[in-house]
Amino acid sequence: MKRITGILIVLLLTSNVFGQVGGATLCEFFNVPFTERCQWFSPSEIFSFKANGKTFMLSYDVDCKVHTNYSSHPDIIVKRNVYLHRLDDDGWKIASGLVKTDFWDTDTRANDMYYDTRHDLSELIGDTTQASVEVYDNGMVKMKFLSFYAKDRNDNSWNHRWDGVLFIPNGDETYKVLK
Repeated sequence: MKRITGILIVLLLTSNVFGQVGGATLCEFFNVPFTERCQWFSPSEIFSFKANGKTFMLSYDVDCKVHTNYSSHPDIIVKRNVYLHRLDDDGWKIASGLVKTDFWDTDTRANDMYYDTRHDLSELIGDTTQASVEVYDNGMVKMKFLSFYAKDRNDNSWNHRWDGVLFIPNGDETYKVLK
């Protein structure tokens, strides 16, 4: 019995230590934003680009979880805002207006969240060739990324849609967002 308990403890520890390092999942919604852990991913895997010698990346904001009710029977809606971020010498800064607001409603289990990498999604949806980051000569950047959603707790399918965003440079290392 001690051996089985020991094996279970080792498995739990290894999955906690190594389980979050690889590819992203829908659980990204509840994790630390990519701006705080992007060193594990190559630029070709995440929604990022370089402009004027700086790195820009699509990521959740650090401090934007909102709980609307803390009662014992919670009707909690958690919201996280997605922005384009810029890596400056002193860390990541928001470099665009709001790209989208993702949410998770724990009461109805409705959700809407973007898939934050360009990893192979073929096991989930088949065609993954649409996920892209295109940088144009005039400085504009077009991103096309996947969002998963569910309307209620009875919706057990992988509903998805492609979201497209056009970033237009403001001339000060920030971008205007067009959806």
